[in-house]
Order: sequence, then structure tokens, then C-alpha cells
Amino acid sequence: MNDDKTLEWEEFTNHIIEKGMIRKDRTFIDAIKSYLPSTIKDVEKHDTEVEYMFYIEKLRHLLVMERDSKRFKVYNAKTGKLIQHVPEKNKGSSGAVIAADYIEFGNIKFVATTSNNNAINFWDVNGYMPRERINTSDIQMCIKWCGEPYNRLYTGGVDGVIHAYDIVEMKEVSVREGVNPIKKEKIGHNAPVMALLPIPSQ
Repeated sequence: MNDDKTLEWEEFTNHIIEKGMIRKDRTFIDAIKSYLPSTIKDVEKHDTEVEYMFYIEKLRHLLVMERDSKRFKVYNAKTGKLIQHVPEKNKGSSGAVIAADYIEFGNIKFVATTSNNNAINFWDVNGYMPRERINTSDIQMCIKWCGEPYNRLYTGGVDGVIHAYDIVEMKEVSVREGVNPIKKEKIGHNAPVMALLPIPSQ
């Protein structure tokens, strides 16, 4: 499919799925994909291997975190060009960036990042200037914003606890009635929480 003269498993399975779609409905004929190499190339020098990448759909930014790096890179997802390093200079007190998500709530528009120095940092989306910071009890491995009607920022930590934050008050709140995150009730997890997936329809 991509004219490299070899058939990969992914190409084979995609072909079968697409054939099934065409048989079901002939209007899906346009759904058949042609795979071609991308012309976008990352020409930026990386100090260490890229460990995490987060796509911010609303901004069309790709945030790239390198292993043990105290800053992250922001790319234009359409062109693949580097927009900037955040923060511009490494700060001795900051930790390695681990995870990120986009928050939009009223007039608030932040990118939130977690780091291994037990902090959640909030960056203004215009120029990625630092705005707020919440100190956490443990390293938070993942972060997800849940909008209306909850408007809460959730993180999963190495302590096995899902934490929730009010971003107006900039403080931690209970994940559910009667549970105090400060006391570290496990809520069913006996290992670090590595991923969170909000399901808006539920």
C-alpha cells in the first residue's frame, strides 16, 4: 500500500477491514487509504530519547517530553516545526516533565504538566508562560482534564491514588464523597496509575 514492496501486518489487516466496509456500503469507496511516507521530518536535536508525546487537539500542538528533561518542546502538529522550548531555560528547582493535558474552562486556558518533583505546573497557552503551580504528595504519572459538568483536573500517582483538583481554587479535592486523597485511600489500586481515559458519553 505504501509502495515499499513488502506487506506488513497492519497493511494486511487494514485492507481486510476496508474491504469489509466497501462490501457493506459502496459509499465507503473513498475510505480506502493510500499510505505514503510523510514529508514532515523532525530536524531538532534531542538531548535524550523522546519518552512521551501529547497532542493538544484544540491548539494543534504536539508536546514532546524527553527522558529526564526539565523542559518540553512544543511543535506545530500540522507542519512538524518546533515552536518553542518550555520553559526556555532549565530551572534548578524544576523536575523532569512527565505528562500533559489542555484545560479550557471559562476564561481559563492552560496546559497542565506533571513532573517528578511532585508538582503540577500550569502554562498560559499564549507563549507558554508559567502561571500556577500545585504541589502534590507524590509523583503524578498521568493527567486528564474533565470539562462540564465536573470541571476537574484528574491525575494518577505512583501512590496508586486518583487525585482530583479544583483549578479555580488551585487545590486538591475529594475524588468521591467521603474519600480524603490526603490520607491516601487506595480506591482499588495497588500500583502506580499510569493512564486515565475520560469517557464523555458516560
